[in-house]
Amino acid sequence: PYSLVDTKILHATHMNQKLEVSLGVSKIIIREGFGSIPNPTDEAHFHFTGRFKSDQRIFYSTRESLSEFVIKLDQEQTITGLETALRTMKEGEKAIISITSDEAFGPMGNLQGFHGCGLAIPPNSDLEFELDLVAFDNPSLTVHSTNLIELINQIQKSKEVANNLFKLGYYYSSCFHYKKMLILLENENNLEVNKLKQQLNSNLSTCCLKLSLPKQCLEFASKVLEFDKNNVKALYHRGKAHSDLQNLEEAKRDLVAALEMDPNNKEARLAFSAVKKKLQVENSRQKRVFGEMFQKLEKEESLYSEEEIAKAKLEAKKAQMKHCSRCNLDVENVQWARHVIKYHDS
Repeated sequence: PYSLVDTKILHATHMNQKLEVSLGVSKIIIREGFGSIPNPTDEAHFHFTGRFKSDQRIFYSTRESLSEFVIKLDQEQTITGLETALRTMKEGEKAIISITSDEAFGPMGNLQGFHGCGLAIPPNSDLEFELDLVAFDNPSLTVHSTNLIELINQIQKSKEVANNLFKLGYYYSSCFHYKKMLILLENENNLEVNKLKQQLNSNLSTCCLKLSLPKQCLEFASKVLEFDKNNVKALYHRGKAHSDLQNLEEAKRDLVAALEMDPNNKEARLAFSAVKKKLQVENSRQKRVFGEMFQKLEKEESLYSEEEIAKAKLEAKKAQMKHCSRCNLDVENVQWARHVIKYHDS
């Protein structure tokens, strides 16, 4: 969609300056975009964190997902001030957009939140959007080859552009294009196509690490490993994602596998070291909690028969060995302890 020249960072003549877009709408450019402003009928794909101007409370954010917010610019699908600002932006641009209530939801507000999401918008609320313009798209004008060889060549060129966007720090924009390429290859299946899918999923997992999206990183890295179970990069990505999600045993397993194949992988070694420290902390916590539980059992011995006490201690011991982080270990009495194993096994 863009030449390689288009993806170079443009000279930021208005960086960090407040620009009056229109009456009631202003923006401060945090990062300059690339390419040109949108066509009137384009779709705008963007991520944002929306705040109330008065106290900076967040009313809604899209940033925990890789799915962009999408509006068609000629359909009046959002508040006037936001659409006006979007029409002045370039792809990849990051800006703080301030909108007065007259250009937002006005004196009526919106009890349903922004497009039905997040907190209710009170009457006469001035709003602020920290916005990343991911891409402008016009599916009706996009033509893709029906010939597989030509399609693969087309995607290879697009992948090179997306790779350049990634190198320049436009992570959301590069993700958008990688995902579009995967959609085009969705129903194709041969050796060359599968290799290309593997590369695209790997690039997406890298983007997700950069964007602090561990769930999505795990998903894309796992898809790479479906093609190549010994892919060191994917094992590292999935291990790092598991670590960020506090799935420590899974993280350890993937990172050990990566280091067995590439012992000198610096990133994997650092991630493995971090996981070991987390596991040490968790083990110390488990010992403390179970120690307190055993003390509780000792105090209550007189309430139960020796057989009941022995059974409760055995079940608690088994639970300790399982190290189950789901379980609430604040044991109130021996009777509860007798049900620990049943709970864990369920």
